[in-house]
Amino acid sequence: MSLAEFKARFPHELNMLRSPPGPEWINIVKRLMGDGERGVWTGTRLNLMGYDSVMIMFSSRWVDTGTDDKVHRFCIRHHYVPKVAQVKTMLIYTAAMVAHDLSEASCGFMFNSLPEDRVVFRLEAKGPDGKHHPVTSLRARLRAVIGALKFRDWSREGWSRIVVITSDKIVSGATTDIREWVANRSTYAFREGWDLWELLSTVLGEYAGRGC
Repeated sequence: MSLAEFKARFPHELNMLRSPPGPEWINIVKRLMGDGERGVWTGTRLNLMGYDSVMIMFSSRWVDTGTDDKVHRFCIRHHYVPKVAQVKTMLIYTAAMVAHDLSEASCGFMFNSLPEDRVVFRLEAKGPDGKHHPVTSLRARLRAVIGALKFRDWSREGWSRIVVITSDKIVSGATTDIREWVANRSTYAFREGWDLWELLSTVLGEYAGRGC
């Protein structure tokens, strides 16, 4: 099926994506994500505006990226635009599972409802610092989030915001707590996964630089 035929058959399933963001928008996003203060970049929380769950706000739909490629993504429902987020907002689910004997862990994420597009991988024995680290649920969840963001440059598809579903501890750490942890380097949460927190901060900075 050609793209023209697809548009004619599914006119409401397409979400035409934006052109690359300009310098003004990129500067706004950088400020919202901490502007790299103290060498740290943070994410932002999605304001639910009184709604019960973020999951009801997104549906899996085909998206036109402006090329001949059509992709399937969890997109924000039009009912919640712009009250909750802008129309160019997508969702990624992440998850992690740790073996009972703490010998290994699995990380995974999904960005649409197609089973063949679900990604699962093992938590590496060595962290990004090249050192061996114990297997923990926190490290596995962090690695899942990093894997989801690094799987591809989502901003190239035209998204202005990526919403990632993960644990409350990861959300708090990635949006606010990491600044305090970097300042004092004394909390257990930071010591347990400092190499992954540092990598996540770097990845968030890369997205901020692309206005996403």
